[in-house]
Amino acid sequence: MIQDVISLESGVYQIDTHYTRPGFAACYFIWQEGEGAFIETGPAPSVGRLLTFLEQQAIPVEAVRWVIVTHGHLDHAGGAGLLLQKLPNATLVAHPKAMKHLVDPSRLVASSREVYGDEVFDRLFSPVEAVDASRTLEAGNGTVVSLGQRALTMLETPGHALHHNCIWDETSRGVFTGDAFGLSYREFDTAGGIFLFPSTTPTQFDPKASHITIDRIAALQPKWIYLTHFGTIAFNRSLADDLHRQIDRICAVARGSMKAGAERRNRIVTGMEKAFFSRLSRIGTLLTQEEMHKLLASDLELNAMGLECWLDRPAR
Repeated sequence: MIQDVISLESGVYQIDTHYTRPGFAACYFIWQEGEGAFIETGPAPSVGRLLTFLEQQAIPVEAVRWVIVTHGHLDHAGGAGLLLQKLPNATLVAHPKAMKHLVDPSRLVASSREVYGDEVFDRLFSPVEAVDASRTLEAGNGTVVSLGQRALTMLETPGHALHHNCIWDETSRGVFTGDAFGLSYREFDTAGGIFLFPSTTPTQFDPKASHITIDRIAALQPKWIYLTHFGTIAFNRSLADDLHRQIDRICAVARGSMKAGAERRNRIVTGMEKAFFSRLSRIGTLLTQEEMHKLLASDLELNAMGLECWLDRPAR
């Protein structure tokens, strides 16, 4: 059973945003010395859940000091403008390359509509409100924001996107990784391990940068990885090693499909699914192939689109 809110160690809460389905996307909240910070906002339809969380925890909206997003994609930051309207003392923290699209989301909305289509976009993401530029902090690599004596450090972590930060919380020894350290759904967990897989969604996936980012996160030797998709997992080096192998494998699948013409994307999806199913069989999943495909279908399609963007990039 997936819980909507989980109280973790060191004043960290995990909140299910119910984006697309329960157990797909999480936000986090940190409470320290009477001050709070949201990590990720989810899309606008999820904002009500974050406000309900504050009400249930008897935390006044005035006590939220920071809203921090790992990057500008709408499933992570689409609700930032709307949430800030409800939090009078909060400042939005984001990578400089992401912030400009949150202050003026017109290009972000247009590109997302192109990827998802109008009907799906309106259902999942609307309304995308512009962020008030006077309430922002552009956070480059090493930027630190504080909750009382607690430091949250921004780490520039490209690979999934050029505008991606991870957040290192030394107090919990956890890293809020956005999409930089892969995705993992709790339905796949077995006694044999967890299934963690890379996110290569459009349009800026870079395997070389992804490898560097994964090693940077691993070098912190964190206790916890706070995934947006989905939930909190205990870190061990084998997870990083497996991500490296999977990136190399799916990039090889993409290269092998370069001359497939109109069938290119389908071949990438099929090859990637085969790679993922192979990993799932090694950890002993009890799910049927139909159940696995249902859980992975949207990621497979978006990952294939992102791999196509990478293939078509002249400087790759």
